[in-house]
Amino acid sequence: MSASVASQSEQDFVRNAAKEDKRVDGRGLLDHRKVRISLGASHGTAEVQLGATRVLACVTCTLARPLLGRPSEGTLNVDVVASPLADIKFEAGRLPEELRDVRVALHNSLQRSKAVDLESLCLIPSKQVLAIRVVVRLLDHGGAILDCASLAA
Repeated sequence: MSASVASQSEQDFVRNAAKEDKRVDGRGLLDHRKVRISLGASHGTAEVQLGATRVLACVTCTLARPLLGRPSEGTLNVDVVASPLADIKFEAGRLPEELRDVRVALHNSLQRSKAVDLESLCLIPSKQVLAIRVVVRLLDHGGAILDCASLAA
């Protein structure tokens, strides 16, 4: 992620919040964000709100040919999308670096944790597997995107 430089007034605000044992959003140091999880009307969808951040995740599954070199494994693809309505800094049609990092971290956490067993997605070795696609749409950006997206996925 690229580093941004905070203005002097922003730095002062953060210092004063730390002195008062508060986070910049007003929560205490040990307070957590409120979590709300709603399963969608359609199978494979969930909306999660974590504090002021809100995402909608949709999981789909299709039949596919296995990847070369992995004849007995299905596939897992993760995508993260956002619109300017989620945050003014997002441009339509462009995925900012912050969300690219979230996409990579979410994919890695799902795959490396074995939350999705790719071998169990094999139907006919070398011929047919299941391809899982997870799309997380950022609806409101209030921080903690990766946490919120992880809960939704």
